[in-house]
Amino acid sequence: MPTDLAISMALNDSNHLNTGYASIVQFHILSRGLNFEQLELLPVGTWIPSMAPGKGVQVTSIGTSNYSLNHAKIIQPDLCPNLSNVEVTCQGIDRLLDFSSILSNVPRNPPVLAVPPSTPSAAP
Repeated sequence: MPTDLAISMALNDSNHLNTGYASIVQFHILSRGLNFEQLELLPVGTWIPSMAPGKGVQVTSIGTSNYSLNHAKIIQPDLCPNLSNVEVTCQGIDRLLDFSSILSNVPRNPPVLAVPPSTPSAAP
């Protein structure tokens, strides 16, 4: 979920307007509902498919304070905790994901996320 400022700035950018709103929204929805703790388990370069056909995001930086997908930094992790029971997660990012980025297309030999990583459970 981009910030309001990021969305308003993108509305002034012809690259985003030419893509179409439906495609932009689909691109911001990943095919897996990963919470921030699960995202942190993924190595740099992991490609996660989005709901936009043939598009997805790559993990470009890791670390709790510097985690990014397609160079969009996660600034507010797990914004929708009440939706996690239906496997919907929301991560606040500092900009719109760039639909035309080379990182968005399916890589030739990607470390693609096939199954969500499990988070370690606390011992009873």
